[in-house]
Amino acid sequence: MSESVSSNLASVALGLLILLIYFLPSFVARQRRHLRGGTIFLLNLCLGWSVVVWAIALIWASTGKGFANQKTCVFCKEWIPRDAAVCSHCSRDQHAEAIRVPKLTVPCRFCKTEISKSDDICYSCKRQQSDPLELITGDL
Repeated sequence: MSESVSSNLASVALGLLILLIYFLPSFVARQRRHLRGGTIFLLNLCLGWSVVVWAIALIWASTGKGFANQKTCVFCKEWIPRDAAVCSHCSRDQHAEAIRVPKLTVPCRFCKTEISKSDDICYSCKRQQSDPLELITGDL
């Protein structure tokens, strides 16, 4: 019985290895963030059984223009060179000091400890942050 289990395990391992090798061009294109990664995957899926097409897909995935040296603009989400200071699409500055991140914390009204905006009670001084009358009137 243990021979059949080890035989089945070996068959599963061999099947996974074959699938890994079969989809190698797709994995390479995905890793390199290739511009035509979807096309390479479809070519690999449909015609990868042909050794010639598989080799062509692997070469295409390895040599084509990829996005490995690019990033997305924080404002317009277009692809730009990784070292770009200004986006070529929206012309906005990409430096960290130019990007304003909304503040997610506020100081406690009583002890001035930083707490989340969504917290109604300060965990440091245990005091309620909103006045009950403000909740009724809606003047937050």
